[in-house]
Amino acid sequence: MSVTKLESGADGSLICPVCKGSLVYKDGGQVRVVDGRVDYENIKPRYVCFTCKNFYREMLHSGFYDIFDFDEELEQEAKALNQKEKAPEPVVEEDRPVVNLVRKGNSFECPGCGKILECAEGSAIQVVNGKVDYESIKNRYICHDCKVYYKELLSSGMYERFRLEPEEVKTPESPLPKNNDVNPVVPLQKNSSGRYKCPVCEQELEFSDGGQVQIVNGKVDYENVKARYICRRCETFYRELLNSGLYEVFDLDEMDLPPEKKRVIGTGDLEPMQLKMDANGKCACPRCGANMKFLEPEAVKIVNGRADMRDTVARFACDACSSIYRRIATTDYYQWSED
Repeated sequence: MSVTKLESGADGSLICPVCKGSLVYKDGGQVRVVDGRVDYENIKPRYVCFTCKNFYREMLHSGFYDIFDFDEELEQEAKALNQKEKAPEPVVEEDRPVVNLVRKGNSFECPGCGKILECAEGSAIQVVNGKVDYESIKNRYICHDCKVYYKELLSSGMYERFRLEPEEVKTPESPLPKNNDVNPVVPLQKNSSGRYKCPVCEQELEFSDGGQVQIVNGKVDYENVKARYICRRCETFYRELLNSGLYEVFDLDEMDLPPEKKRVIGTGDLEPMQLKMDANGKCACPRCGANMKFLEPEAVKIVNGRADMRDTVARFACDACSSIYRRIATTDYYQWSED
């Protein structure tokens, strides 16, 4: 076992000092007992080179990395990846190369056109040709411009590319254009709780009483007394047009915005949950509904002389209600944490 210092490539990923290829990031494992002692080092992130068949792990907080040979788990992933690379080249329509997606913000960048990929949640486990298909539960990262989507290959950190079916391709559209002379009119649908939801982001709309009768261009405006339904995320509000059951859309800056009503759920009512970012890289807080930020796993910290491993897993943070949701190890579920 030797120690080396790793360099970063143009895309920010660490470079293998032997073959100069990009190292694949993988979360660390669980705390182990080695030779009768607790091994906290095993929880640190690993940077894997499937070409050289070794991985690197930071030594303490020195900025230098120990090099290790593959364990049994990585050997299995390397074999699967090697078999995929050695498969005969299919026709272009069925081409499924394996690529390393570059993270940009809270999502990934399309290797073809450079646009941000749309994240679509995986489906339930399916049975295909009499066999259980566990791959169906994985997220898909979609580019409608290139008409392809990407899905992770096993747990390698690499992604396979697939062709979108014609019916899955979306054409660019703007259902709610702003700064238009004519306000668009839309129907509002209700969610499972019987409350109106935003037709754009599907977040529950906030109800607000109408204002007072106004004089607009020398005429009495009775429409202003009607109730408004507000979407703070999209910065719009909706008001019924006459008594038609259809609703006009306005920019939120056109009204005096009432103080936001925060409905914060008690922590005792929160069970382990799956948290995923939407197509815009946003995720709503289960407690208060505000947008949260995604935090990457960090190295172990030493607090009061002890190893603090709470931030070594992926997590979401909500600044609005000061909530932290940490991923439960080996699962796709997140649990509310006090800090």
